[in-house]
Amino acid sequence: MITSASKDEGIQILKEQYHIKDIINHAKENVVDRVFELTQGEGVDIVYDSTYLESSFEKSIKTVKKGGSWIVLGPFAQEGSKEAQSVAERKAKLVHPELGSHLAAPEGAELQTFIQNTLAQGAKWIQEGKLKPYISKTIKLEEAQNALEQIKQGKGGFGKIVVKLL
Repeated sequence: MITSASKDEGIQILKEQYHIKDIINHAKENVVDRVFELTQGEGVDIVYDSTYLESSFEKSIKTVKKGGSWIVLGPFAQEGSKEAQSVAERKAKLVHPELGSHLAAPEGAELQTFIQNTLAQGAKWIQEGKLKPYISKTIKLEEAQNALEQIKQGKGGFGKIVVKLL
């Protein structure tokens, strides 16, 4: 696994809590060059870019190897976009992990059961200490829109933000 961060706190957490060896400081290093160095020039099989930042997309797409997958959250990289074209030029697969349209499909009930079982398993692993999400802060529901805007601007900090509903 190769990951990146820019703040010392995040890098330290990735090393100490998650035992990740290959961490690229994207504020100080060229991510594309470093990924190719770590993969002997091949690139990686899967890139998961959850930054919501177009500046990150441009770099992360370049690290996907031929036949690999580039996974992006949100309404980015739609058909005809520069991101979609870049992924296609690399002969990689573009993946949008949204489930809404799939739930309405004929196999939707089966998918819903799978999702419920997966979430239950994840919760069990958290309780057992096998899965350790790093939660940086907990906010109220009315603060969620502001938090999302902060994330989109690259100011969300390191870790997950939990929205407390009650």
